[in-house]
Amino acid sequence: MPTPGTTGPSHGTPGVAKSRVSQFQASAPILTAIRLTEPLRHTLTNHAMTAFIGYDTPVRSESRPYTTLLDATAMSVEVNWGRIIRWCEQHAPTTASRVLPPSGQRAVHAAEAATGRVWPVQLHEWFALHDGGFDSQPESIVLPSNEPISVALAVRTHDELVELWQDNTDDLGGTEALMALSAGTETETFLPAFIPIGSDGAGDHLAVDTRGGDRSGCVVEFCKEGGATIRWDSIADLLDCTATALEQGVHCEGWVPVIEDGLLRWDYQP
Repeated sequence: MPTPGTTGPSHGTPGVAKSRVSQFQASAPILTAIRLTEPLRHTLTNHAMTAFIGYDTPVRSESRPYTTLLDATAMSVEVNWGRIIRWCEQHAPTTASRVLPPSGQRAVHAAEAATGRVWPVQLHEWFALHDGGFDSQPESIVLPSNEPISVALAVRTHDELVELWQDNTDDLGGTEALMALSAGTETETFLPAFIPIGSDGAGDHLAVDTRGGDRSGCVVEFCKEGGATIRWDSIADLLDCTATALEQGVHCEGWVPVIEDGLLRWDYQP
């Protein structure tokens, strides 16, 4: 397959590319009709345009230098997050009001660089939707037993846990060996590949596993006693599970939503 910026097999001439641009522009209103934030609509439009027109017309996206594939899961992150927030606004308004607006793309890219990892698209979209909750009570526990954390706290928590668990990591074979394992592989330590996205306030965290492999970008639960176990295949799956639990009153990985005085909490029912 040609790389971005090279000529593809069937549309290497300027005339063909120009024709396909016209075709794409005719279908672009589909994206406009979907209720998305403007930055995400812009990113998805660029993704789609590049994939549709061809490899000889690379389009820069906000989350990646260049791409040739439409990552529809980025859209599903925002759609499912919207389901959660809308439900909370109707049934747990205090919880909804405790979620902070996003800190901006510059802060997210700086956080990515600080962790030394390449973040998957869904992780960029996740932090494009919010910046955690207020430091004071009550907490905005919109995820199963977890509050979303800010992008700054994600970096701070990442660095603290990597350092705290380094001796354990060394005992288990060392950072390099454990990082070489596929994403989703259970481990009894906290690795630099884990990017925190949620906290239960008692030492346990949800994190995105950025190691390679088919399950790269999966969400793991890291327990303070030690141990990271995969819970969802992606952020989008976590949010879909959460939204479905709220809308239908069912469990999400054993956690059942409960409303008290406008606040959402989660009871564990194994």
